[in-house]
Amino acid sequence: AQDVRVLYLPKAGITDLPAGLAGLSNLEKLELRGNGLAALPPAAGALQKLAFLDLGENKLTDLPAEFSGLVSLPTLYLDLNGLAALPAALCSLPGLKYLNMDRNALTALPPDIGRLQSLKWLRFNENQLAALPAELGTLKGLERLYLRNNKLKELPAGLAGLSNLTDLSLSNNQLASVPAWIADMPKLQNLDLD
Repeated sequence: AQDVRVLYLPKAGITDLPAGLAGLSNLEKLELRGNGLAALPPAAGALQKLAFLDLGENKLTDLPAEFSGLVSLPTLYLDLNGLAALPAALCSLPGLKYLNMDRNALTALPPDIGRLQSLKWLRFNENQLAALPAELGTLKGLERLYLRNNKLKELPAGLAGLSNLTDLSLSNNQLASVPAWIADMPKLQNLDLD
């Protein structure tokens, strides 16, 4: 079992993961989309070689603290779950480059999101975000930021410092105006304000 590199179990009716999952020490890709998972075992944090983890379309409301052990994980899907807050363990993943948290119940993002300095893509479409932390503007490598269908009324001025941003999606929010600094973003190619 240690030689297993890919575990593909979408829509398999799995509601619990065994603690023995930690024994799959060479696992690189884990696909668990569309199951009934309400929690992950702490052992999931031991999968040090994971490069792709899809936990979308489950019933997760939090992640275990041990999840912070996935320090090399670059790609994480947590869309279509029941997350009302960004799990603290996520902010301890320095290798994270792509994070999809579309269609959850997020109402705010913690300042610790600024610790995710490797992020390139960040998806928070269809949540309940009313404001963004200034620390989001410290993610200098961020290229794509998707915030469609939230409750944003304004954007922090610090976002002007996202000099590598090529895509910014803000449609269906409650923005009273578009900040002037958006016009000065050097690499911005796609701006969605519908």
